[in-house]
Amino acid sequence: MNSLIQLFLDLLPIIWLIISLGVLKMAAVKATSIGLALTILLSILGGKLTSTQTFLGALDGAIMGLIVISYVVVAALFAYNSASYSGNMRVIQNALSQVSTDPRILVLLVCWGFGAFLESVAGFGIAVAIPAGILISFNIKPVKASVISLLANTATTSFGAVGLPVITLADVTKLNSQTLAIFVSLQLLILYAWC
Repeated sequence: MNSLIQLFLDLLPIIWLIISLGVLKMAAVKATSIGLALTILLSILGGKLTSTQTFLGALDGAIMGLIVISYVVVAALFAYNSASYSGNMRVIQNALSQVSTDPRILVLLVCWGFGAFLESVAGFGIAVAIPAGILISFNIKPVKASVISLLANTATTSFGAVGLPVITLADVTKLNSQTLAIFVSLQLLILYAWC
């Protein structure tokens, strides 16, 4: 099969999610269910996988999502809610606001610093949601705070959730995880230096 056609088939579920969620404003459950069905169909017909391999891969992803991701997200939200309830999150916000009144400095501290820490210990969107909430408390508009948090989180995602992306890449490719971590770090260093 032509590599461009294969590339398009591989991107089709992602394109579907972007269109269905972003343009059609479809409910996430419906859009992702259709995306899953499309992915299964394409992997069997276009990816030359057996139906058993496809369904086992989907089951593996579902179990990973339910057990690993849910565990980390619930633990991170519990820690955040505990810090908010006890008043410690207000202490953090007050300390950050005393460092500078310049919103650019606050963005660097909250999104790059604190967000990178949250990405390493939790991942899975926590490092975007919590810094965005903090920025909103500093009177930054919600959409702007979300976009800033998303952009700041792009480089730290490789080592998110205690290095899970690099560990998963090592498992899939059968490469040494320490070697992969070194190369990912060097690539991120180049990106950080370029920015």
